[in-house]
Amino acid sequence: MLRTPILLLGGSFNPAHAGHLRLSQYVLQALGIDQIWWLVAAQNPLKPKTGMAPYAARLARAQQIAATDARITVSDFEARHNTLYTIDTIRALQRAQAQDRFIWLMGADNWAGFHEWKDWQELAQIIPLVIIARDPPGSAAAHATIAAQTLAAAEHRGPAVGFAALQPPSWVWLGGFNDPHSASAIRAQIPQNWWE
Repeated sequence: MLRTPILLLGGSFNPAHAGHLRLSQYVLQALGIDQIWWLVAAQNPLKPKTGMAPYAARLARAQQIAATDARITVSDFEARHNTLYTIDTIRALQRAQAQDRFIWLMGADNWAGFHEWKDWQELAQIIPLVIIARDPPGSAAAHATIAAQTLAAAEHRGPAVGFAALQPPSWVWLGGFNDPHSASAIRAQIPQNWWE
């Protein structure tokens, strides 16, 4: 029997912050599910290594931020399984936990460049995608990307709460989320070696 879907939020978490927490809570409520994993990446292939805090420090910080909400699990799955690309992480997760269903969460900025991800069209075929943004669902931004145009037939336009039951390919745009926190802004305000 398939369990309730698990939402996945991948990223560098360099560092994790209150915005990650609020975003997770917002999307869990919108989808009507109660579990999200933060997949802390050892190294994002689309981001430079310069300025990246050590993995153990980023993982510990994420655990500290997530500790206030029991629905959030901080996972080192990618580091343990040595996966660099999201497609490889999802394949490994689906093999390791075949009884579970997963949903991938990404920001609108990642959606804009989703077509540059490794095997992105295959990824869309094996896991539902939730895109979170400040813009409303019907905005031009939701449909202006190469991914949105390529996957137009898979867009879910009904209530977000029904999305969790869908099988891939499927994607939904969740608009209206606003939070001022930014990892780059936080890094600019804290000591260079904040983890020491």
